[in-house]
Amino acid sequence: MLERVLTQFLYILIIFPICYLTLKDKSRENKTILFLFCIYFILMQTVLILPLEFSSLNFIGGKMNWTGKLFSISLSVFFLIFYKKYYLRDYYINFKQNKGSLKTGIVSILLLVIFASLLSLKAKPSSLNLEILSYQLTMPGLDEELAYRGIMLGLLSQILVPHISYKKFKISPSILITSILFGLIHSLYLKDGFKLTFNSYYFCITFLTGFLQGYITHKTGSLLFAILGHNLYNTTIQIFKMFIN
Repeated sequence: MLERVLTQFLYILIIFPICYLTLKDKSRENKTILFLFCIYFILMQTVLILPLEFSSLNFIGGKMNWTGKLFSISLSVFFLIFYKKYYLRDYYINFKQNKGSLKTGIVSILLLVIFASLLSLKAKPSSLNLEILSYQLTMPGLDEELAYRGIMLGLLSQILVPHISYKKFKISPSILITSILFGLIHSLYLKDGFKLTFNSYYFCITFLTGFLQGYITHKTGSLLFAILGHNLYNTTIQIFKMFIN
């Protein structure tokens, strides 16, 4: 448990310099919101792993971490209820798409599905498991998109500069930072004995998909396509493993 909790602090240490350097200004309010962002991330990741560490908290059971996902979603809902500085639309919790963005959302989902299909061509086959299919079709998109492309992207978008430039390229630091975090939670771990492991392949894959989902969210002004794309991406991988490979 200690290793897993310390890993969350390690993630924050990695992205904090980028956050601080790209603040719109160094006002006390912005620093406070940045601190809130860090606390929310650590708490969200911690409640997610509680059922994995303490079996008595795993009231749903099963092979997948259903209970942890529900804990994480509940924390996000409580955050939105009690922290009312911003409107829900500031966290992209809005089913009305920005004008002219529907095509972008659809194309982005198709790209995610195609990407998942290509990655799955050499994946190890597995037997049919309806629980895993049901889980991938629902929970990851609801939990992770609400957290990463909703609350965290929303908070950073309020306090960081709109973009940083390098030559002709412009990039949103808010999308960049949440994508780095998304990549890190899937690739960097402190294991037993505080041994640090890092899988660069998984980092690149999850960073890229996270960045695309952040772009979808920002472009459409809504979490809808990001949630759909995330769940379809995960489900496509499982379908290839169970039915095609």
